[in-house]
Amino acid sequence: MIFYISKARKEHPKGLIAAALSNMGERFGYYIMNAVLLLFICSKFGISDSAAGWIYSVFYFLIYVLSLPGGIIADRTQNYKATIISG
Repeated sequence: MIFYISKARKEHPKGLIAAALSNMGERFGYYIMNAVLLLFICSKFGISDSAAGWIYSVFYFLIYVLSLPGGIIADRTQNYKATIISG
């Protein structure tokens, strides 16, 4: 059993654990923000639940829709770092 584990570790790139932990941290932050955003909008700005729901819906809609143009720009420019920094 130990032989198979050590063999599997050698087949993966060295940065895989760092990349997996980074992705896990990013997803954790995303879902925490996802859970708290609606409550924050209602309490901080004092707007109604339905208006806060619309803001919440539009915000998350734009997150998914704008990833497509961002991917196209990154693919065309091949400058991934500048694309990520620009937002």
